[in-house]
Amino acid sequence: MESKLMLVTDDYEGLHVRGNFPECTRIKTMDGKTRTFEMSKDGRYLVRSDNLTVTLVDMDTLQDVFQLDAPGAQLLRISPMNQVLTFWTVNKQDSGHNVMLYKIPSGRFLQSFKQKQSFWCLDWTDDDVMSARFFNGELHFYENNIYSRYVNRLYTQKVSDFSVSTCKKGSQVVYYVAIMCLGAHGQPNFVKLFQYPEFDTPKAQKCFFNATQCEFKWSPRGDAVLVICSSEVDTTGKSYYGKQSLIYMDTLISSSVSLDKEGSVHTVEWHPSTKNPIFAVIYGFFPPKVTLFNNKCQIVHDFGEIQANQVFFNRPYGNLLALAGFGNLRSGIFIYNFEKKSMISRIQCCDTTQVSWAPDGLHLLTAITAPRMRIGNCFQVWHYSGKPLHEERYPDGDSLLRVLWRPCSDFPDEPPKIIESNILIKTQAKEMNPTKYVPPALRKTAALEKPTSKPSPQSNVSDKDKKLKAIEKKLDAIKKLKKTRKAGGHLEKNQLEKISKEKELLKELEDLKISA
Repeated sequence: MESKLMLVTDDYEGLHVRGNFPECTRIKTMDGKTRTFEMSKDGRYLVRSDNLTVTLVDMDTLQDVFQLDAPGAQLLRISPMNQVLTFWTVNKQDSGHNVMLYKIPSGRFLQSFKQKQSFWCLDWTDDDVMSARFFNGELHFYENNIYSRYVNRLYTQKVSDFSVSTCKKGSQVVYYVAIMCLGAHGQPNFVKLFQYPEFDTPKAQKCFFNATQCEFKWSPRGDAVLVICSSEVDTTGKSYYGKQSLIYMDTLISSSVSLDKEGSVHTVEWHPSTKNPIFAVIYGFFPPKVTLFNNKCQIVHDFGEIQANQVFFNRPYGNLLALAGFGNLRSGIFIYNFEKKSMISRIQCCDTTQVSWAPDGLHLLTAITAPRMRIGNCFQVWHYSGKPLHEERYPDGDSLLRVLWRPCSDFPDEPPKIIESNILIKTQAKEMNPTKYVPPALRKTAALEKPTSKPSPQSNVSDKDKKLKAIEKKLDAIKKLKKTRKAGGHLEKNQLEKISKEKELLKELEDLKISA
């Protein structure tokens, strides 16, 4: 099972496909700087832009399917059923169009549009039968990937955002459209839910004030949506992060989710089960609360106050829950048995910028990536028990930009068995005791007050070993850079400076070996 897991990493050397889990060795490298890349929903295809061309790669064979001339392509997307490739480019065509659509796998040109970057991409249903496009405050709908002319149109007051979903009811497939409408001249804003293509009367709607943008999160079944309404400024002055509210809507009810603690709505996530709709909300001033709600907006379970601002279910199973605290929190990741609501393990991984579950539902990927973090870039793979399985670190200045699991459905339908014995105890035993905070003005005084001890001979030896390892690591990085330069790759100024220090590092290494 583990051999099916694959990663894709984007770093200063290029785009790498990694296999042989958990060693995560490189099995294919696409040289050159990557502007952006995306994976298809099922993991069959990878699409990459190097700012000159767009290349579609078959992930089963690791061979190029087709390549398109696309200068300035910055945003990419593959439709859910792998029928259409679309991208947005900063370089407009003679017609003024900047969104291109191509047929997969033939690479045949389908259509082009003129779109703003904020709403550049069409929103497809899960079966690719219907897609929606935002244009001049109205929605145009296309069917069966024919884009010569729209087949339906939705126009209402000041549509500012939208989303579509697919709901299977037995043998019947129903499509829903959710939109946000901004009120004019002091009038309230609206969120409306329609069943496609019946746009005369909404199935549900909810009005609210003091929000300028929203985010839609559809339930796994596709017949309910959570709407996070937010404004950039909190007029009460209680929060730097603006003000948020949460609305639940389906075809039967529309209701505001009652949250019992003041503050921001940090994140919302649906449990992947289609039988019993449950969603998790992290909200409130720090320390925030973590609460589970059902589809009647009733509290199912309250985890209480936890140092977390992100939530992740191990899809598609949902029997493990990860609560993570990053950014202005440094609490790491708490792993819970979702059925028992009990904590299994805790993973300490400070400064992490990216977290995701593996498709097998047992492993976690954490990464420190640029440009958010310019130093300490790395990615790590963990077992849910907290056991580290693989780590790869990058020298400072050599950036890791992004890491993704390859989506894969070739795993058992039954949830993986969870083993909890002594896992949390072992994890907590390895955690370091927190140090007392000392203000900057008192740090020199505190350092002088500490009792000094003479370093032992053993500590001197270990210091030399550390220096030797550090120099050898820098020399290895220089070898890689020289290979890149020899192959005709472009090097940055800081990378050329590293190469110029090679003789100096070799002399320092020789001196250390002699003294040792």
